[in-house]
Amino acid sequence: MSGSIRRAQTIQSALPIVAKAIGRSMKVDVRIGGEEARTDGQTIVLPTLPFEDPDVEVLAFGFLEHEAAHVRYTTEVHPRTPLEHELWNTFEDIRIEKALGQEYPGFETNLKRLVGKLVSLGQLAAPTAQSSAREKLGKYIAFRLRNELLGQDALAEHAETAEGICRATFPKSACIRIGAAIGRTAQLQTSQDALQLAQAVVEIIEEEAKEPPPPSPAGSGTGEQDGQEPAGGNDGTASGPTDPTSGNASGSGQDGPGRDSLREMLCDTGAPSPGTGELAGQALSEQAADAVKKAGAGADVGRATTPLTEPALSPAAVLAEVAGATCALRTRLRAFVESSRLSQVRYKRQGVRTDPRRFVKAVLGDPRVFKRKTMSKDINTAVTVLIDRSGSMRSSMGFALDAALACSSALDSIRGVSVMSCVFPGVDSDVEILTSFREQLSKTAHRHRGVEACGGTPMLEAMLWCAAELDARDEPRKMLMVFTDGEPPASQCQGCIETVKRCWRGNIEVYGIGINVPGISEIFPVSRTIQRMEELAPVMFEMLQDAMTRPRAA
Repeated sequence: MSGSIRRAQTIQSALPIVAKAIGRSMKVDVRIGGEEARTDGQTIVLPTLPFEDPDVEVLAFGFLEHEAAHVRYTTEVHPRTPLEHELWNTFEDIRIEKALGQEYPGFETNLKRLVGKLVSLGQLAAPTAQSSAREKLGKYIAFRLRNELLGQDALAEHAETAEGICRATFPKSACIRIGAAIGRTAQLQTSQDALQLAQAVVEIIEEEAKEPPPPSPAGSGTGEQDGQEPAGGNDGTASGPTDPTSGNASGSGQDGPGRDSLREMLCDTGAPSPGTGELAGQALSEQAADAVKKAGAGADVGRATTPLTEPALSPAAVLAEVAGATCALRTRLRAFVESSRLSQVRYKRQGVRTDPRRFVKAVLGDPRVFKRKTMSKDINTAVTVLIDRSGSMRSSMGFALDAALACSSALDSIRGVSVMSCVFPGVDSDVEILTSFREQLSKTAHRHRGVEACGGTPMLEAMLWCAAELDARDEPRKMLMVFTDGEPPASQCQGCIETVKRCWRGNIEVYGIGINVPGISEIFPVSRTIQRMEELAPVMFEMLQDAMTRPRAA
């Protein structure tokens, strides 16, 4: 199997996991779930995503990167009118995408693909003669700048069409002055700079919309308007529609209707047209829903925003309640793992260090007197313990929580093992963390007593969330242990099976611990079942020993 094919089958290639990874790399919070793409300025929410779909991937990553750029680079400004807001949004979109491409060169290609996708879907279309004056100018500016400054050549034809329509709609002097003004877009550094440029363009429109003064005496009004000066004076930047053959010469009969179009634009109080991010979000929401429906599986990958209620109990007292039942497990695991750390001494026929204690053996004919010390493989593992708290667990919830807590406590006592424990479904159906990797179990154990069984069994979403968190860990070995009493909904069953397989291929080992069920091997090929606490130590030790000693997943 080639490396590319194997890579495509790993959990890291799944859209939800990649989306979360992009968010981490850009230091923004990404949540996945629901039916629409949106952002509140701090958190980016993607709709439920399929595992893989090339079309959805373009929209998802493009939307995520565009909105993440806003989170990183955009500051609050206060446009005065809808026209000013729309122009500012256009300049700001160009500015932040340019900055993003400089900081993350690979994202520039993703944004080009996004624009190409939006063009093919008809979300970015050229204006027509029947379009409003604001739409004509707005699309001309956006398409022209995206094509010239960002290299998004999918808009080249649309930009040319929009330019011709602007020539036919607005006075020539207005086109020239606006073209000269937008040439400053490449120098924008802040959101306030983008707003000032938008205000400058609005001022040009206001000036050009005024009726010209009456003609002066003969011989004094035959020159070109002052506003035409920038036509040939730009240094390679966007210069606006300046074709002298367009019939828009100053003083022609077109100026009257052209000024009417400018006034129409100034009086247009409609909501600003959607920007690239909004268009991408709309298309993503539609296509992601269709892809999930066709594939029959998707994933909502998120962390509950409202924490579980913590009971007023002592963490030490809670740990003491399970300590007796897990003493054997803790002792055997500690002895097993620490023995794997001991150095081993071997003797060779050649080397640089002799061992005097071997000289007698040399006299007896054994020439292996050179000592060589080798170290066994170190333990450096991240473990996530995931507990099913669905309604069907009601009669077994206490048992499952105690077993999971005992397992977490035993693992936490081993040097080199980092442990996180969580439950699903949490508040609002998301995963809820009981003990994070950054917390000490000795201070959070009491949270296990605040968990009650409720809700469904969103196992697929929970495992994907855990896989995304484990994928971000630096430990070379990653393990996910799922405590559950049964299967997820039928619609998710195959998705769970595929996720477990992909996790193993992607270096995340998944183990199932069945609680009072005959078996869960259909979903978890490596699994055990326990029905009482006395079985925990031998069953868990058997499975963990197998996990610690087996070769890492390729």
